[in-house]
Amino acid sequence: MASNTWTDGFLDSMRKKGDPLADGTAEAIFRNKDIGGANALFGWLVSEDGVPEARGIPELENYLEQSSRLPEWADENLIRQGEDVFYRWGAEAITILAASSLPECYVMRSIAKVLGETQRLEAHVERRARETAQMVLDVMDRGGLLGPGERRGILAAQKVRLMHATVRHLILGDPEPSQDPSLASHLGALDWDEEKDGHPINQEDLALVLMTFSHVILRGWEDLGIHLKDDEKAAYVHSWNVVGHVMGVSKGLLPLEGPQAAAELFDTIKARQKARTPDGAKLTRSLRLLMERMNPPPKVLTRRLPRILMRELLDPETCALLDVPKLGLFDRAARAALLSVVRAFSLVRHEAYHDIAGTGRLAGWLSEGILKRLLAVPRMGNRQPYRLPDRLTPDA
Repeated sequence: MASNTWTDGFLDSMRKKGDPLADGTAEAIFRNKDIGGANALFGWLVSEDGVPEARGIPELENYLEQSSRLPEWADENLIRQGEDVFYRWGAEAITILAASSLPECYVMRSIAKVLGETQRLEAHVERRARETAQMVLDVMDRGGLLGPGERRGILAAQKVRLMHATVRHLILGDPEPSQDPSLASHLGALDWDEEKDGHPINQEDLALVLMTFSHVILRGWEDLGIHLKDDEKAAYVHSWNVVGHVMGVSKGLLPLEGPQAAAELFDTIKARQKARTPDGAKLTRSLRLLMERMNPPPKVLTRRLPRILMRELLDPETCALLDVPKLGLFDRAARAALLSVVRAFSLVRHEAYHDIAGTGRLAGWLSEGILKRLLAVPRMGNRQPYRLPDRLTPDA
């Protein structure tokens, strides 16, 4: 679909649409799989690796087979090139994810409403940020989509897609009265107005989220002084279009024409759905505090870095809608001091930063600190530790 057909009428219709394949699968699992109900299924999705075993559920067998297929328009050469781009600048992409991509989701009113409900349970805040980062690493890792091997990216996308369907099922279902403070019970009790908010995690919302992984990361690299060639940008967007297909985004909402179409789609949806909400501001504040905790020393300087990066990577209106703190004199002084430290540091160890100016060096330095902490954190349940591609692993 050409970008000029992303009209209000078309996007309005996409707000009423979920994901039939994944939604039918979730309903079948709830109906047939005796694992203790909604809480157990949702707990399984967030605490186990991979996707549920089919175990005789035809709908799940069909989902796992169909959702693993790449679209006929997928180009292996472009995917490989997109992987190469991420290998070079993936560490910085993780910082952009935290300072820009996730906040761009929080400014969308219906997305913030769903995510805000998980915010009521404090343990979900940090895990959601970490799991999102791991999903990005998995799908953009070499072989994540194409193999050889287990195609971790496909598995990650399948799982996220099924989790979205589970959330839709919980929100729209008729919850049984419960004093259980679980995420499932919170979502089941959420007052959702489909007329006003659209279908939960609808196609327009999914498209916007996809653009935060493709267009917003490209935009962030550019803002940090990382200038890609046009063919590299096109390959990166193509890779994420393939991911979007696997995650159930309608083809009509994939910017198949390339980076400019991705920017247009993002801007169009954001203009329609952006709003100031208490949930959006709270989510952004929690994310900023998480980044502050994960920052490398000296903390007296680096704890200000997340707000500096958010102010660099988000436009002023978005910062205002999300209550991102304004930069004072100390913030500017801290930025100057940190730049001096990073310049000296990069002369010794980070030749890749030599061509990047200003905040780009800060982002690269911060990324290494975040990645080191990501490696050290255990995952809940029976899950493997957080895994980084070899070339993104600190000290590799």
